[in-house]
Parts: sequence; structure tokens; C-alpha cells
Amino acid sequence: RRVIHKCGFQYAGQGMLNSIVAGQVPVERYRLDRKTWNSLRNWIHY
Repeated sequence: RRVIHKCGFQYAGQGMLNSIVAGQVPVERYRLDRKTWNSLRNWIHY
């Protein structure tokens, strides 16, 4: 989780996901807004 946060992702909640192999499994959802994505992308190109 710490690495995900340091990469700019924001926690967006949790839920359940249907898996063919394991049935329903718990998941945590994260989001990366466009502004953060653009700034990270531009930073990498320099």
C-alpha cells in the first residue's frame, strides 16, 4: 500500500470481484487522477 500511495494513487474503496477460479474475492480499489498522471509522465521524460 505504501508504494501505491507514493506512486500517486489514491485509495478509492474496497469491494468484491468475481473470479472464475476463486469465486468472489475481496479487492481494494485505487485511482490515479489525470493531473497526477500527467505530472508523473512529464517528470519521467526529463
